[in-house]
Formats: sequence, structure tokens, C-alpha cells
Amino acid sequence: MNQYLKILEQVDLTSHIKKNESSKLDKKKMDIKRLQRENEKNYKELTVLKGEVANSITGESRFDPKLLNELIQNKGK
Repeated sequence: MNQYLKILEQVDLTSHIKKNESSKLDKKKMDIKRLQRENEKNYKELTVLKGEVANSITGESRFDPKLLNELIQNKGK
């Protein structure tokens, strides 16, 4: 037991902790970037769908107004 404690005293835990924190931070940054890309994609799609509303009202849209409304509601979530 004493030998084990002596070994633990000699190990530089600070560097291990920093590596672990750095790794977690890098993963969180990657997750944030991925979520930002998804958000931008969804925003663009929502903008296109909202732009289609006027065409739908005039009958020039390939989307049925009810379907268009459902698509907009789903993208807005």
C-alpha cells in the first residue's frame, strides 16, 4: 500500500488532467461547430420554405399550402 502511494506521489497528475480537459474542450468545440452548421442549414431551408408561401398563395408553388405549412412548422422546431 505504501509503495502504491509513493508511486502516486511521483506521477504528474496535472499534465494528465490538462490533457483530459483539453480533449474534452476540443470535443465540445467540434460539437458546437457541427451544431452551428446544422442550424445554418435549417435556417436556409426555413427561409426557402417561407419564400415559397407567396407562390403557394398565388397557386404558382409546387407545394400544397397545407404541406408547406407543415414543413415550416417542422423546420421551426
